[in-house]
Amino acid sequence: MLATGQTRRGHQAEPDPDATDFWWNVYFATDDCDAAAARARDTGGSIITGPMDVLDQGRTAIIKDTTGAQYGLWQAGAHIGCEIVNEPNALLRNDLVTAESGPARDFYVAVFGYTLDANPDMPELDFTFLRRPDGHEIGGIAGDPKATKWRSRGRR
Repeated sequence: MLATGQTRRGHQAEPDPDATDFWWNVYFATDDCDAAAARARDTGGSIITGPMDVLDQGRTAIIKDTTGAQYGLWQAGAHIGCEIVNEPNALLRNDLVTAESGPARDFYVAVFGYTLDANPDMPELDFTFLRRPDGHEIGGIAGDPKATKWRSRGRR
């Protein structure tokens, strides 16, 4: 979806005609899609599709982590991904909500080199911030015994 000529988020039709559950697929930027997919596989995840080229736009793969949560990898080509985030009507954050928060934390640290920070404002919650190696917060992991999926949040 474009706003002011810049990409805020993308979407496409569900390829499975029998699908009954729908979601936003979260994509993590990577400089090397093939290497990130291999790290995910070697850490216990599954490669669902790819890695593959998307014309000149970039390279992608769809992965399931060790908890069964699905996400995508994106190595930018002509299309870099979301150009507008953290402002009204744009993507704010992505949080993995899972019954297996400990193994999920270990997986994302191993695959992406993310750092983990507990939420000091709510120490009673099973929630950890995910940060890129440069310290930028990209989302979090929350423990919930009834869920395993990535949830995207926007800002209004």
